[in-house]
Amino acid sequence: MSPSSVTNSSFYQIWSHSNLWRGLLILIILLSFVLRLHDLEGQSMWSDEGLSLYRAQLPLSEITANVITVDGIATQDTNPPFYFLLLHILILLAGESVFALRYLGVAAATLAIPAMYGLGFIAFGRRVGILAALLIAISPFHIWQAQVLRNYSLLLTLNLLSVYGLIRFLTGSKEGKRGRWLFVWAVAGLVGIYTHYFGFFVFAFGILALIAFYVKEQGFGRLRGKRSFWIVVILSSIILIPALVIALDRFLAGTQVDFFPVPLQDVLIQAAGVFSVGMNWTLTQPWWRVLPVILIATAGVWFAWKNQPKATLLFIGYQLIPIAMLLAASLINPLYNGLRHLLIGLPPFLIFVASGLVGPFQLESQRTGQNIRRLWRWVAPVFGVFLIISQIQWLNAQFTSPELIRDDIRGAAEYLNEHATPDDIVWLHDTIIKFTFDYYYQGTAPVVSAPRFSNMSIDSAIEDIQTSTKENQRIWFLDEPTPRTGFDRAALADWAETNWIRIFDQSFPSMWLRVGLKGYINEPFVTSVPERANPVEIIWDDALQLHGYDIPDEIQAGDEWWLTFYLSQPTIENEQHLISLYLVDEQGNSWGPMDQVITRGFPPASGQADSPMRYDHRVSIPPGIPAGDYQLWMRLIRTEDEFTVPLANGQLDLHLTDVAVEASRCDDDSLHLPADIQTNTRFGNDIALFSYDLPLDAYPPGHLISLNLWWCTLKAPKADYYVHLEILDAHENVVSESASPLTQINYPSSQWAPGELVMGRADIIVPGQVREESHEVRLSLRSADTGEALPTHWPLGPKSIALGNFMVQTWPLDTSLPELSSPIEAVFGKSPMIELHGYELLNGQEVVDQETAPGETLGLSLIWRSVSEMINESYSVFIHVVNEDEQIIAQSDGVPASGLRPTTSWRNREVITDVHAISIPESTEPGTYQIWIGLYDPTTGIRVPLFVNGDQLPDDRLLLHSLLIDR
Repeated sequence: MSPSSVTNSSFYQIWSHSNLWRGLLILIILLSFVLRLHDLEGQSMWSDEGLSLYRAQLPLSEITANVITVDGIATQDTNPPFYFLLLHILILLAGESVFALRYLGVAAATLAIPAMYGLGFIAFGRRVGILAALLIAISPFHIWQAQVLRNYSLLLTLNLLSVYGLIRFLTGSKEGKRGRWLFVWAVAGLVGIYTHYFGFFVFAFGILALIAFYVKEQGFGRLRGKRSFWIVVILSSIILIPALVIALDRFLAGTQVDFFPVPLQDVLIQAAGVFSVGMNWTLTQPWWRVLPVILIATAGVWFAWKNQPKATLLFIGYQLIPIAMLLAASLINPLYNGLRHLLIGLPPFLIFVASGLVGPFQLESQRTGQNIRRLWRWVAPVFGVFLIISQIQWLNAQFTSPELIRDDIRGAAEYLNEHATPDDIVWLHDTIIKFTFDYYYQGTAPVVSAPRFSNMSIDSAIEDIQTSTKENQRIWFLDEPTPRTGFDRAALADWAETNWIRIFDQSFPSMWLRVGLKGYINEPFVTSVPERANPVEIIWDDALQLHGYDIPDEIQAGDEWWLTFYLSQPTIENEQHLISLYLVDEQGNSWGPMDQVITRGFPPASGQADSPMRYDHRVSIPPGIPAGDYQLWMRLIRTEDEFTVPLANGQLDLHLTDVAVEASRCDDDSLHLPADIQTNTRFGNDIALFSYDLPLDAYPPGHLISLNLWWCTLKAPKADYYVHLEILDAHENVVSESASPLTQINYPSSQWAPGELVMGRADIIVPGQVREESHEVRLSLRSADTGEALPTHWPLGPKSIALGNFMVQTWPLDTSLPELSSPIEAVFGKSPMIELHGYELLNGQEVVDQETAPGETLGLSLIWRSVSEMINESYSVFIHVVNEDEQIIAQSDGVPASGLRPTTSWRNREVITDVHAISIPESTEPGTYQIWIGLYDPTTGIRVPLFVNGDQLPDDRLLLHSLLIDR
């Protein structure tokens, strides 16, 4: 082989090896970029990000002036202008979307990856460099700061470039080429200072390193001939003076609000946690996550010292000096205010971690510490795998955990966009939050701040509030975050609670500054119902009177719905009531109920009986209600005893209005499903079971298991499907089956739109004759045309899923008939199924003979006996109290024994005691009334045939009792 071929082969090997490392670095950079772009708009901007946007929107001259104007008052910002100048240019090029705004941080953070590689490579070798680049690429702490609209990630990249230039200068051998690296250090350091004043600390570390270098290596005497050195020093000083003057002035101005001294041990614990794992709302991390990483970094210092002691000493200074200077300055005026201020110390820590993982494999020629190296070669890979898994797991939590959601000002603003009207007013407690709030708020209600910035007078703030609000106006009070100006944080919130009626209270996710929104009415009494409202005159049995209502005629399933009622009290008794609303579709199916207790303090105990009052009522529309037209019905329930207050006409339900419902969507992150289980099980290619209610742990025989199911359309279904349920016993024998439509019969799945969330119900009966053991409920989705079950997850997947298990708990069997004062012999069913043997009419514990009074509640005890081996249908009992004109003045319908003993659970010869409550309205006129009873199928409304002495009774109802009602 010729010498030339050997040379070419060696060159090829070197070139290939270099390209391998280069390709690996490129992959790490791409990984870093993708991770920092992921869900970039997912988090709301918090208050400091709003300040960044505000400064970037200013003219260039005002950006460089470092002035922020709040409520017309000029304040000095604590951040220099460079980052905001770049952001200003980005806005001109790409607009003001959250993605575009945060992209600057992503780009700057991505540039930190090659800088980190270069820093580790030049100091400790290629392996340390590539691993350090990987560690910062997947660092949850670095990714978190990269996705925040602030200057920290840009500062870190500039710090890395500055330190890289410093090391190249200190380790360079050729005098002519070293000067340019000194220039790189100075320029990157100075630009870092004009990005964030914490750049001073890293720049100061560089100056100390240079001084130490010249003292040890060359002495100060030789500096006189270093023209390039002095040019850099003089130019740097000139450039540094303006920033130094501004920073010093701000430092001496006094302590910022919410800044306070933090003990050194707390800072060290917080630094260890955020460097080793990532951001946490508790500011700390579990020791089992942190300690292994600290051990790796400590070993890395040892291995680095054995390999490159001078570089190690330099990196120890890089790790300790900037943070030490920060904490030392904080002894005079607190500067440390959160984990973000520790970011400047992340790179040297990760480089030491990288050294700890690869160090034992780089010291082959060293004899000292051979036993340690051998041991660590086994330990390091285990710790390395642990570290990577821990970082990835925490990174996943960072993107998904509710506890790591930043202050959700966006959520509050978007809620107000939807629900605040032009007649309302929005009141911000923390005026600084307005920069962020204004970005998201697009509503029609005006926005005011109280207290205004720098106003410390509570009386003046209250006067501003009273001046800006009108009578009968809704006030939306973003009471948290609270003022950060030293103003009494509880004063205005306490005043609002004392002087207004609260109608709304909701907290939004937050990590640092709590975000809370309250709604108030300042004056509920009105002289008349407004023209926009529907006037009515409805009375609930001396409890409340409805004079009018204002209800939006279109709603979104899964959304919140605000209804305005104009109510008055016939008496001044302040009883608490609950408004129960439900929707009825075109087939008569009920959706709801949507129950909400009338809010605290309403009606107010003012003694102004019969005075109309505005009441804003909020309910949540169940998600998944199929799109369509509905009727809105209402009940009034007394909360003390859950008594349904009848209307003056004796009816229990009031038809308010008709509304149109729009469908909810599966990808709506604001949906809160009341389901126990989230499953996302795919059936075929079209539909997925999104979630469902888990059955109870135990059911008695004969009971109906009713499941709420939420379906998601993956794409427009081409066929109609139905739900097939099965109950399997402990031996996997099917003991019960049922088939149910996915939702409303008139809304088959072939009409569903892609991405739509649809709610349905499916029922299955626990057979009356089953053993007392564990049973399983299984679900399949079947074609309405063929009956074939769809596979789950993939084409050859199982065709049913297990929803849950329950125990069957049988009822005690009672076959003895009690003695009755009013015996009856009535038989239900053409083939006898049920016998009625008698009844007792009770008022409390006393038997009622013939007389009662309006306003009383009677107890009707019915004695039934089953005469069939099995009753396949669950029948309901109806009890009607009617007047001479056959008008129903009171009634009670329902499954026997308050729903506990459906007829499907009755065993042959079993005796059932069934008690019903009958409320006689206060408005009932004196006279004689008749009590009729019967059984009917609630699914069809058809009554069960009724026989007495072998003859079928007209209308299949039995005259049970004649009742005299007298005042």
